[in-house]
Amino acid sequence: VFVLEERDRALARGAPILAEVAGFGMSADAGDIVAPDPEGAAAAIRAALADAGLAPGAVGYINAHGTGTLLNDRSESAAIRAVFGEDAAAIPLSSTKGLRGHLIGAAGAVELLAVSLALG
Repeated sequence: VFVLEERDRALARGAPILAEVAGFGMSADAGDIVAPDPEGAAAAIRAALADAGLAPGAVGYINAHGTGTLLNDRSESAAIRAVFGEDAAAIPLSSTKGLRGHLIGAAGAVELLAVSLALG
């Protein structure tokens, strides 16, 4: 369970802040579940950056979907390069799926927890 709370309220009650949702973006790619078109992921990244009011150069870490499958990882890498250009290679990137497997519906929540604790 994650508790999302306004920053000012959390600070007022002395709550530890592990992460902040600065921006959100989503898209869909109904083409192929194991070989998605990179533009779907790139659109989601761009939307999240725009919602947060951040330029791609402000990103200091990427938690990738990182399934460890050739076509999906290739597509995700292409999406990241499309958004971040040549700077993509300098941004630290990892995924926790290699450690604990793909948890399907729970994957996003578990990755959020792992990254929040690791970077917080």
